[in-house]
Amino acid sequence: MDLLLTIDPGSSLTKMIYRILSEISFKAELFCMEPELIRVTRESIQSYESGRINSPSPENEAWVQLEDEYYAVGFLARKHFQACVKLSELKYENAIPKVLAAVGVIAEREGLGTNRVQREKVGLSGIESSR
Repeated sequence: MDLLLTIDPGSSLTKMIYRILSEISFKAELFCMEPELIRVTRESIQSYESGRINSPSPENEAWVQLEDEYYAVGFLARKHFQACVKLSELKYENAIPKVLAAVGVIAEREGLGTNRVQREKVGLSGIESSR
């Protein structure tokens, strides 16, 4: 299944337009995430997940693992980890974790890759990119 994704990892919102290319409908989908991004520890992610009461939408609890580093992205970064936007940083400096989080959110929302991707690696539980 192919995914076409356009993303603006901006400082006001991370804006995304995507389309699943294998679907008959050619309708593009739009969604946004808060722009915050913060490096966190694995333990802090585990603590958050063990203490949550409900199941928020994927875009509201996205996190990413890049090799040995963990990042909370968007709403989770802002509300749970008190991240704030650093306007002094260039967009591309934080683009990789935001793009990976966006792909995970889309996979979770659209039910993509259920045979190949385990829940603990994509979507609500983040993305592991070290292979």
